[in-house]
Amino acid sequence: MTRQRFIASAAAVVILLFPVAAAHASSYTGTLTIDCTGFSDVAPNTVTFDRDNTGTGSEAYEYLATDGAGTTLFTFNGTLPLGSYTLGTATYTTPPAYNPITVTLTSLAGNGLPAQTIFTIQGTCAGLPTGGIPALSTWGLIALASLLGVVAMVVLRRRFL
Repeated sequence: MTRQRFIASAAAVVILLFPVAAAHASSYTGTLTIDCTGFSDVAPNTVTFDRDNTGTGSEAYEYLATDGAGTTLFTFNGTLPLGSYTLGTATYTTPPAYNPITVTLTSLAGNGLPAQTIFTIQGTCAGLPTGGIPALSTWGLIALASLLGVVAMVVLRRRFL
C-alpha cells in the first residue's frame, strides 16, 4: 500500500468515527381532538420546540388544517423561544366540506435547517362526504393510455398521408 493511499484510508476512518450531529427534532406528545368546528389538545400534551430555525434561539412553526378536498380550514404561523409548551384550541376560519380533516404542525425551514413535520393527524366530521380527487384504477389508466395512443396514430396518419 502506498503512503498516499494509507493516509487517505486513515483520514476516512477518522472522519467516519466522529458522529455527525443531526438537527434536533421537535416533538409532540398528547392527543389531538379534531371535530367539525376546530381542533384541541386533550391534557396532558406537550410540544417541544428545540430547533433554532430563526437564528435567535426561537423556532418558527406553522399550523395548517385542511379538509378532504384540500381546502384550507385554518392556518397560523408563529415563533416561540426554544422549550416545551402546552398546545391549545383552534377554531376553523372556513368550515370543512369533506372528510378527512388533516391537521399538520410544521417546524419551518430556516437557519440552515430544512422544514420538518412535527405531526400530521387526521380526523373526521360526522355527516360529511369523503373528498379528494377521484383516481382512475389501473385498468382505467391502461384504457386512457390506449385511447390516447389510438388518437395519436389517427392524427399522425392523416397528417403524413
